Amino acid sequence: MTTMSLNTKKRVQIFQKVPELGLFIVFVATLIIFSTFNSYFASLASLKILLVTVIYTGIVLIGQALLMIVGELDLSVGAVASLGTITTGLMLADWNLPLPVA
Repeated sequence: MTTMSLNTKKRVQIFQKVPELGLFIVFVATLIIFSTFNSYFASLASLKILLVTVIYTGIVLIGQALLMIVGELDLSVGAVASLGTITTGLMLADWNLPLPVA
């Protein structure tokens, strides 16, 4: 039978109380590692690009979450979001339509 030291038990208890702490530690470590390789990684411009990119996924996520709350499950949400993105891109690039129209 192995025995854990008191220090190790305390560390394990912290991770049991706050399971998201491990994910946060990995996030901070990743941020530090990539920031050392690229000085623009942790810049405000990079953060803005990340937030603008994630907002579309967040909108789809909210819709999917509402469907799951009311007991429905719609697996076509990703396909519809992709179709909308592709159609909007075609309207902007190939058909030269302004953004509000596209």
